[in-house]
Amino acid sequence: MYKPFGVIPAMITPFNDDFSINEKVFRQTLDFYIKAGCHALGVGAGTGEYARMNLAQRKQLMKIAVDEVAGQRPIIAGTGCQVGTSPAAWNAGVFSLIRQL
Repeated sequence: MYKPFGVIPAMITPFNDDFSINEKVFRQTLDFYIKAGCHALGVGAGTGEYARMNLAQRKQLMKIAVDEVAGQRPIIAGTGCQVGTSPAAWNAGVFSLIRQL
């Protein structure tokens, strides 16, 4: 069983001018942290913008992260308290959840 250790950054979510997720920059950021040697990645966890994202954006963020990381590192997803976010994160394939209330 994986036990969290080492460097696990709370990643920011990059947005476009219309407040949609900037997928290209997010994927580049994921790759940067992997190449930098981080042990796991905290997605949507602890940087503030996640509280302003709707459920569709949260689902999109998790799917992008799982796709880009492709099992190279565990993804720890911040799911907040919005109904449907935790199941969506699990279904996307994240490793673990952080529930923020």
